[in-house]
Parts: sequence; structure tokens; C-alpha cells
Amino acid sequence: SQFPRRKAASLCYILRVNKNDKPKSLIFNGTGINYSWHLPRLFDLSLEDFKAFDKMIFISGASTALLVYWAIKNKLATWTREDFLNWNKLSHKVYGSNLISGLSRIIRISTGSKKPIFSKENYKAAWAIGVVPEFFEVKLKDLPKNVQIPLVNRMTGEASVATPDSEFGEFPAYLVSFAGTAIPKIFADIYLGDTVYGDLTYSRKFLPWLKQTESELPSFVNYNLLKNATSPNGEYVKICDHPDPKKMMQRDNLRFMCGLHIDSFPKNILRSKL
Repeated sequence: SQFPRRKAASLCYILRVNKNDKPKSLIFNGTGINYSWHLPRLFDLSLEDFKAFDKMIFISGASTALLVYWAIKNKLATWTREDFLNWNKLSHKVYGSNLISGLSRIIRISTGSKKPIFSKENYKAAWAIGVVPEFFEVKLKDLPKNVQIPLVNRMTGEASVATPDSEFGEFPAYLVSFAGTAIPKIFADIYLGDTVYGDLTYSRKFLPWLKQTESELPSFVNYNLLKNATSPNGEYVKICDHPDPKKMMQRDNLRFMCGLHIDSFPKNILRSKL
């Protein structure tokens, strides 16, 4: 099917908000395991374009897209475009994903097991097949100052926002991103210092936090999988052409755990300027 709103490939469209004004901030909303949905928009931005926004907010899986962008723009990635087209085939070997292990994992989740499926070591090893060792030395403080990655403090249940100039700045960027995508029962507890952090979208605090954040922004575009909509100070842009995005995310998550092909990933790579 055709990608919706084909003009999204052009920079002038990406920067458009109500009345053709450039938005002050961009929000890259969560996408589950399939962070590739954000790559066409990200890779239409130069580093100068990226840094020009007041805030660049990367929610859940979007923070993975951020680090892919950062690694490629800073020559820290070893993967070619063709490698990214085969992302699922390469990464599922690291995670040990196949039909048998996938079914076992699904049973564990459905029976209420609290034992995590993937470890911190799995996550780092998956990055290691596509980046140079120096990638792991990049700290959050090395990223542009407008970067924001929302987290939930698993100990208190409160929302936190990791920025390069915050107390999170000294932690490795990949580890902060991992915390921002850490889903309960799927990933092991991720410690940043003495505190366990996780994916804010799996918290009741997420929607109140997002609404409050958006209300405080002068203008924004929220790239998401679910809807097109407008608000007094911003716009929601649906980046997905699937008729049932929630079902698509569930399907992609199951396919990932079972080591199966995620068909939208190579399509999104081809749509991007990666």
C-alpha cells in the first residue's frame, strides 16, 4: 500500500504545522519494537535541522530510532543499508528468537511469570553487531541539548525526563534509551545509578505526562501510529498506513519474539534517506 501523506518525505512538509508555521518541537511517539516507522522522518533532517528545534522528544521505541540516526550521522554505525533491510534476521540471532522460544516466551508472559525474557547483555549485543565499540562510550550529554527521553521511575511510579544536561547526562546514551524502552516482564530491570527506570508508556502516568508536556510547548508535531489530529498548539501526524495500528504493533512484537520477518521494517528503510 502507498505510504500515507507522501509529502512527508520532504523537509518542508515535515516542518509544517498549522498555518505553515515551523513547529518549535517534534515528538516521536512510541512504536513498539518497530522503531523503523520513525526513520523516514528522522533521516530527512540534517544535524543542523535536528538541533534547531526547541525540543526533540523520543518516546519509548522512538529512542532507538534516535540512536540509529545518531550513530549513522556520526559514523559510529557499521551496518549498510542492506544490513538494515535484514535487521530482523540479524538481530533475532542475538536474542535467540525462533518459533519454539517465542511460544515459550508467550506462555511465560500469559501465565504471569515475572522473569524477564531479554537481558541487558542481549540488548547490548544486538547493538554491537551494527556499531563500532566507541558507540557504547557515547553518553547522553554528548547528544544535542534538545533531546528528551521520558522514563518512569519503577520505584516511585513517577515520570522523569532524561536530557543531556540533567543527572542522566553521565550515563551511556544506549543505556538511557534501553531504560526508556524497558517493558515489564520483557526486559530486565534497568538501573541508572541506584534507581530502576522503564518505559513510561507502560505507566498510568504516561498520558497525563504527555498532555501536560504538549500543553507547555509553543507548537509541536507528534509523529505517531494511531491518528491525525490537531490541537490549539500542535498537530498529530499518523505515520502508519495500517488500518489497525494497535493490532500491527502486537503482531510485530510477537513476530520479533518468534524470530519472524517484520515486513514494514524494510519498507520504512527504503522510504528513508538512511
